[in-house]
Amino acid sequence: LICMELSEPLRRMLSMENASQGEKNAMQIRETVRKFQRHESDTGSPEAQIAVYTTRITVMQAHMKDHHKDNLTKKMLMQLVVNRRKMMKYLKRTNPDKYFETIEALGLRDVINLIPPKAFLPAKAAVDAELKLRRRQQMRENVKTGKSKKKRRM
Repeated sequence: LICMELSEPLRRMLSMENASQGEKNAMQIRETVRKFQRHESDTGSPEAQIAVYTTRITVMQAHMKDHHKDNLTKKMLMQLVVNRRKMMKYLKRTNPDKYFETIEALGLRDVINLIPPKAFLPAKAAVDAELKLRRRQQMRENVKTGKSKKKRRM
């Protein structure tokens, strides 16, 4: 509304074309939050945070294309990816419908698996663990039914 009242040269001077890259990034983040916020002053909902992480990751990826030797930015980028992944995992666990809406709107893939993989065990150790588990189960069954291997002498 205020921009309409300004003169043409003043409007051009205040436009985003003349803004610094940091100001452009901040504006992009504000617009992203506005799309995903639940209410007027919401900036902390998981959807909004995932959107902000995604925007920041996109900006840093563009920076890394020009400055591929910038190791600090690379480290920060990896940390942002980890944080976004944690937030996505939380959102999928607590509200799967919102999770799928969010990743669809952001153009992300569903790669969050909530079932943890079994720990890697060498073949012999896995077989030994299975035998040990079976023995415990047999012992429990024998105790319940009154059949124990050890006979008491009187």
